[in-house]
Amino acid sequence: MDSGKGSALPFIAGRTESGGYLTRANIEGRLELVEGERENLVPGVHVYPAFDTHTAGSQYVVVETGGGDGKFILSGDGIYTYSNLTGEDATDPCFVPPGLANGSQSRLIESAEEMLKIVGMNERRIVPMHEEQLSKIYPSRLTARQLMLVEICVADGDVSRV
Repeated sequence: MDSGKGSALPFIAGRTESGGYLTRANIEGRLELVEGERENLVPGVHVYPAFDTHTAGSQYVVVETGGGDGKFILSGDGIYTYSNLTGEDATDPCFVPPGLANGSQSRLIESAEEMLKIVGMNERRIVPMHEEQLSKIYPSRLTARQLMLVEICVADGDVSRV
């Protein structure tokens, strides 16, 4: 079926691994695969495994913030939305793992508990990567290309960009 927007093949072909970004980065020595836990991947950024959850090699990223504010977690696919952390009923909170996973639903719950412990049980310090409500929780704006830009944290001495 023709959508009238042209073929998607050039887009797909330009972004596949064959001859794509990862291949070039590897050839240029800029690609480093991370397996397991890595503290200070760059200063203040830590990568932790969430093995046997969404997929076999899932990971989440912990970002330390300045000024003693603590940490934020980019959850990867281990937590899709805040409702995975709280459930749908505020009077009876519970973990609800994302339904789509190649791994263990129990490991998804355990991984969510690990993330919560890292951020002192403050669920708003976890950024679920598929959460549609982020723009209502954090400062945000729509870009000229109609993409939602959400500002999770501003560095000490910096100004908001939204």
